Amino acid sequence: MVSAQQDTSFVSQAKPDAYTTPGQREQRAEQARYDADMELLIADVSRWREKAVSTWLELQAARDDLDALRARLDAAEADFERSRLSLRESSVAELGRLEYELSDLRSSTSWRVTLPLRKVGSLLKRRQ
Repeated sequence: MVSAQQDTSFVSQAKPDAYTTPGQREQRAEQARYDADMELLIADVSRWREKAVSTWLELQAARDDLDALRARLDAAEADFERSRLSLRESSVAELGRLEYELSDLRSSTSWRVTLPLRKVGSLLKRRQ
């Protein structure tokens, strides 16, 4: 005995002949159009799926690159901060050394002895 599905597939593959009605031929033609449309839609879905996967992989790669750049930026910022603090410490030390030298110079005997000469010199400069 032949099942209904086998019978339907046989009928859909049969060529129009004297035993099929115009309505049956129209149904077969419509079914063929639907089948062709379905194949096109499946192909479209497959292409879109491939494009989505490809785009997702590109996005993941871009995120990985971004994470690497952020790590490099964090390292550079930390290095900059260490350099800035080191420079500040050395500048403070240099400023302290220079202030000490200036204080030492001003408290020296030669500075005190030459004070009248420096005052006369500055008065002469103002008059010119």
